[in-house]
Amino acid sequence: MRDELWDMMLHVCGYQYDELTPSARGWVNQGVKELRDIGASPDELLKRSRKYWHKFKRRPSPSAISKHWSSLGDTQPFSSDIQVDAPCEHLFSDMDDGDERGRYCPRCKSWQPHAVQLKLIDGEMA
Repeated sequence: MRDELWDMMLHVCGYQYDELTPSARGWVNQGVKELRDIGASPDELLKRSRKYWHKFKRRPSPSAISKHWSSLGDTQPFSSDIQVDAPCEHLFSDMDDGDERGRYCPRCKSWQPHAVQLKLIDGEMA
């Protein structure tokens, strides 16, 4: 009896069964096990592997496809519309030096040209 998920993993990763070393076989087995545990199908593996190819411009490895599985599915587009009840306290990274536009706040998704008081990501005041 053929294991279609295993066969598809070999196909999308570009591996030849008769050339697998024992360590490579274990690597494939681990990736297939993780996908099987979440109920992945061979068709879904092929679909998400194509998305991986377009995103990273290379074939996935067994661990890469299982690692990035959730980000390769059908997701809702990210909305930049943020509902803020109170004014944003502007969240900045302490490593962010800013540029000619100022500093970028990932919370309200805006550039702050004259950022004087910054609230750091770890909660300490600068």
